[in-house]
Amino acid sequence: MSKLVRLSFGLLIICFSLLPRVSQSQESLRLNYAARVGPLSAGNLVIDLQPTPTTYEFLGKFKTSKTMERYYKWSGVFAAKGALLDNRFLTEAYFTRTEDKKRKRVVIFSDTEVRRLRKVGEGFKTKPRPRGVDLISALFLSPNCYEGSQVHDGEDDYFIEVKKKHSQKLRAAARYFSGQTTVCRYHLRDNKNRSRSLEVAIGDIDGRKLAVKVVARVPLLPNPTFRLLMDPMT
Repeated sequence: MSKLVRLSFGLLIICFSLLPRVSQSQESLRLNYAARVGPLSAGNLVIDLQPTPTTYEFLGKFKTSKTMERYYKWSGVFAAKGALLDNRFLTEAYFTRTEDKKRKRVVIFSDTEVRRLRKVGEGFKTKPRPRGVDLISALFLSPNCYEGSQVHDGEDDYFIEVKKKHSQKLRAAARYFSGQTTVCRYHLRDNKNRSRSLEVAIGDIDGRKLAVKVVARVPLLPNPTFRLLMDPMT
């Protein structure tokens, strides 16, 4: 195991040792999303969410499938904690460790700054804290269309705007969510003025509203899609 891997998982353990403990009586929810790019199975995104009436924390991971790794390989572990205010998720701390074929990266997001590590020998580099809420909280966990103007990936922030909101009945195979949803269509733009359209369908899962389908619109290419698995074993 490389020094960077050992260090990053050590930091993850420290990060979660600082999180407030959630009592066993509080709700705990595992969300398992199947990722696809066109006809290809692209991997799985798993989010373990633990909310209380006023706070939340989650631990997530993503890994590309063996089929997808022929074209692109990416894996990541990420964690966050924050406050819940009027059904809005407000990120207070965020950690991510990502790896692709070219590089490994660790990002720690705190109250005042972001620390990034790419190589152990180089040490951490510090940059200003990005604005907005982390992407997972804003797009996957929010019970309504996200109304803020910015989101971030722990390191960089993006401008986001709701362009359209409508109701739609989602029909899908038995392993995926089917039922009434609220569809939020977003316009997302980075600091280099590159833009993307996103569609998030929010459905009711055991009394809690969460994203059941997320689609990134990519011009001239198959759209990456995440769909919530109702039975992850199927």
